[in-house]
Amino acid sequence: MPIRARPSKDRSLEEILKHARAESERAVEYEKDVELTKISVGEDGPIGLVVFGDPHIDSSGRDINLLERHLQVVRERRPYCFAGNIGDVRDNWVGRLERLYANQTITTSESWKLAEWMFKYIKWSWLIKGNHDCWSGGNDPLDWICRQSDVGIVRDAGVRIEFTHPNGQATRLHARHDFPGNSIYNPLHALKRETLYGHRDHILVAGHRHIGADAGDYNASGAFQMVRVSGYKVSDSFKHAMGFHAKPLHPAALIIVDPDEPDTSRARAWCAPTVETGALILDDMRARWKAKAGSRKRRAGKKKA
Repeated sequence: MPIRARPSKDRSLEEILKHARAESERAVEYEKDVELTKISVGEDGPIGLVVFGDPHIDSSGRDINLLERHLQVVRERRPYCFAGNIGDVRDNWVGRLERLYANQTITTSESWKLAEWMFKYIKWSWLIKGNHDCWSGGNDPLDWICRQSDVGIVRDAGVRIEFTHPNGQATRLHARHDFPGNSIYNPLHALKRETLYGHRDHILVAGHRHIGADAGDYNASGAFQMVRVSGYKVSDSFKHAMGFHAKPLHPAALIIVDPDEPDTSRARAWCAPTVETGALILDDMRARWKAKAGSRKRRAGKKKA
């Protein structure tokens, strides 16, 4: 008499293979999207990419008034300003660093309210999770807040985005919480290293170190802009303890992109000295571009007549 197969909690080989094949397909699809994610730009002419530095929104040393002013700049220019966040939304102390909560006046639950306020204030195109954010692990309330606020792209550590313009051109942005490599002499060393050995993009942006810097350069692919954003944590006990010098250039950076310029032009993508100044320049550039576009349409109409 044949022995009847007994029930088992384990999956059969066929079930395991089906699961493994589907998992592999998802992994391959994910890696393709991570390599270069595309965002369509609806507006012709020059646009602004505003990269917000580390907010540390629950820290007693952050400048929330400056953060809100920069959020307002983006809100007023939403159709042609795309906002991204370089990470470290909260202090989110864990492990031995949890002792630092004793110095904070914002509770953990209150910090989530501030984070939700920030993400609902404007439309965010992308968010990178910094090391402070990733300390939450897989069950991170920040993921829920981003879904509720309709954040376009959420990635751990870094993202590459291709902004496709109506004129057929594309602008590539490579943003990371930080790039590998360091130099005490050059705060942009890690970004320059990426242009030599990594991807060739129009814009490279990093944060993490709470110092700011910017520079433009050329490689075989054309001109590119490098920016390190300093963030909004202006008072930091660790900075004082270690004797670090403040370099508060670019708490956030407004990068002006002109898709009508060739890749070899330094005017293709460049960083304004401040968000506020950049907003005024961008508004003026768009007004001039619209005037020229209107003039071209009128001339074309006369020719048809």
